[in-house]
Amino acid sequence: MWNPEKRSIQSWYFTSAGSLTIQNVQIKESTFISIEDVAGNQNGITKVKTIIEVLHGNQIQKRTKYLMNNLWKDGSEIIYNKVKDLKPEFN
Repeated sequence: MWNPEKRSIQSWYFTSAGSLTIQNVQIKESTFISIEDVAGNQNGITKVKTIIEVLHGNQIQKRTKYLMNNLWKDGSEIIYNKVKDLKPEFN
């Protein structure tokens, strides 16, 4: 939802394990950046950054980074390719 105080998009996620995630979103040209504040994570992760970027119009790259002990550590990275002429099949 829109947070007028921060003038940005923000969301809140609560888990049954007692974790709270607050996500702040930035959109810059063809890049979507999400930074989540994490509380109660057992691995010491305090923030998760997800960067989604459109590459050459036919690909989307998604990168994830984790803030642990005040250092950003690389997580996963994946590239999605546009697929033409395929339709989903439902059973």
